[in-house]
Amino acid sequence: APALALVTLDGAAGGLQTGDDRVTLVYFFAPWCHVCAASAHNIRNLQKIRGDEDLAVMMVALDWQDADEVRAYVERHELNVQVLLGNRGTAKDWGVSVFPTYYILDGNQRVVHRDFGYSTLAGLWLRTLLAG
Repeated sequence: APALALVTLDGAAGGLQTGDDRVTLVYFFAPWCHVCAASAHNIRNLQKIRGDEDLAVMMVALDWQDADEVRAYVERHELNVQVLLGNRGTAKDWGVSVFPTYYILDGNQRVVHRDFGYSTLAGLWLRTLLAG
């Protein structure tokens, strides 16, 4: 996977960590995206089902105006995952041109699945389960 080292919504350093052998879901979204909003509960529920020991979930905000817009999105959808503030360079590095776009990485941080658009909880669960 491309490098991913950004600032979190809380202002801390965040992103992919060397040595983290968990399956990782990297979910790129825009706060104004209606499909992203419809998918948000699936991301939240996937994290609850899989747990932190088996699955790392990070959401990367792209095409946002300010951090308050992203913060409002996170609060509105009751998300409890790492949220990173991405930029145009992040979108280019990861080949993101539509929202949502998500990647599933195996325990060696290799891309094993890439998709875009709405995905059901069952679809996300199965894809992350097959990755590791």
